[in-house]
Formats: sequence, structure tokens, C-alpha cells
Amino acid sequence: MWSQVMEQFVAEVTSAIEAERRRGAAPEGIPARDLATSLNWMVERALFSTFSGQTGR
Repeated sequence: MWSQVMEQFVAEVTSAIEAERRRGAAPEGIPARDLATSLNWMVERALFSTFSGQTGR
């Protein structure tokens, strides 16, 4: 179920990245979907660590 939720986030962020690239506000680079996937999962891990009380040790 969580993978489906994350897929929705990835799809929305992919669309946003592509739109910003089209209007010239974001640089070209790695494929938008790859970037969106990386960004979404990094945020998910950061939130998980924060809310679960994990420390950097």
C-alpha cells in the first residue's frame, strides 16, 4: 500500500519537474522520473528517521 502512495507522489513530482523544465525554471539533467523517485524516497526516509526517534549514531 505504501508503495502505491509513494508512486502517486513520484508521478506528481515528475510532472512538476517536467513542467518547470519546459518553462526554463529547472535545468535539464537526469530523467525527471529518476529525480522525482530519488527526492521522494529521501524525504520519506528523513521523515521516518525523525518521527521514529532515530539518531545519526
